[in-house]
Amino acid sequence: MRITLFGHGRMGCAVEKLAPNRGHEIVEIVDPKYSTSEPTPGKNTLSEDWVENTDAVIDFSTPDAAVQNIQTCVTAGIPIIEGTTGWDNHLEEVRQFVEENQGTCIHASNFSVGVQVLFQVASLTGKLMSSLDDYNPFISETHHAGKLDAPSGTAKTLQCLIQPHYNKTIPTSSLRAGTFPGKHDVGFDSEIDSLVLSHTARNRLGFASGALLAAEKINTVKGFVDFSDVLFPK
Repeated sequence: MRITLFGHGRMGCAVEKLAPNRGHEIVEIVDPKYSTSEPTPGKNTLSEDWVENTDAVIDFSTPDAAVQNIQTCVTAGIPIIEGTTGWDNHLEEVRQFVEENQGTCIHASNFSVGVQVLFQVASLTGKLMSSLDDYNPFISETHHAGKLDAPSGTAKTLQCLIQPHYNKTIPTSSLRAGTFPGKHDVGFDSEIDSLVLSHTARNRLGFASGALLAAEKINTVKGFVDFSDVLFPK
């Protein structure tokens, strides 16, 4: 598969590193960190023939660029895997744009397959634990100092999955320090014991692998699709 990358930060570099091992070719990389005053072909602007050369786009850029990137791809008829977080306030606007223009966008707050399993397990556990008055739910997450959004998109997804089972706000804490690629805990605490579901990323290759898996399945879906529905179709 011929893939264009939007964003060449930590995640973009991880996708670039892993893609050849799965038989894919990175044909273009677009990132604003490459100076537009000194144009670098394939680095800060799209080539004129990028549509013909691209089977799918993987976007790990910035929250303020995500919406425009999705619109650009949909308008060009190119499916996009959207891994950037922090733009969820535009979710319905983007969904409408993608569906009205018959585009394809697979999105997720976290493309790690392990986290996607955590989502499924946390939802079921929240339902079960909510019937036990002695247990209080909580969410905590830790990321590297450079992560822009807090709480993380993953933590917000966990909130959305657990909140319907409770009549109170789920306490959520965020820590930004060091170089942590990501850790998420979902806990249920009582006076006698605690149950904690935890996912710890050892590196960013798990996220990159999930994004590439989404790209490999891009032709099996249409519209604005959550990665969880690609992995676990209902």
